Amino acid sequence: MLNVAEKINEMMKITLAMEDIKLDGNIILDEIGIDSIEKVELLVKLQKLFSIHLKFDEFRALNTLGEVYAYVERRLQ
Repeated sequence: MLNVAEKINEMMKITLAMEDIKLDGNIILDEIGIDSIEKVELLVKLQKLFSIHLKFDEFRALNTLGEVYAYVERRLQ
C-alpha cells in the first residue's frame, strides 16, 4: 500500500504529465510549475484522492512538496 507521499507523487506526475520527474519533499511547488491557480486544482484533487477537506487559506501558504505531505497527513488524523 502506498503512503501519503507516494500517493501524492503519483497524482502529481499524472497531473503535471511529468512521468520522469523525481519528486521529494524538497521540491518547491513554484519550480515545478504549480502557481496559485494550479494550487486550487491540486487542492481539489487531494481532497478527492484522500476523501478529506482541506482549507484553501492554509493550503496556499504551502511552498514545498514536503509541506503538502505533512499538511495532508495532519488532516488525515
